[in-house]
Amino acid sequence: MMRRDYHSPALCVSREQREFDAILQRVKDAGLAFGSGPRTLEERKLNDWNGGRGFYYKDHDGHVIELMTMPQ
Repeated sequence: MMRRDYHSPALCVSREQREFDAILQRVKDAGLAFGSGPRTLEERKLNDWNGGRGFYYKDHDGHVIELMTMPQ
């Protein structure tokens, strides 16, 4: 069995939830796959790890990128 480690660029958005929500909306509007983890890109759910909000998405070039907020 082949093991695949997932390493993705992570972008931390400020504690400002509006900025996070605006980026999430752009991802949705672009029809990009996103999910709560790097292996669940089609579920269209967010995560709440460590008290923040986050998701992973695949850009048009196929790169998996993580976007997260800092805990309140």
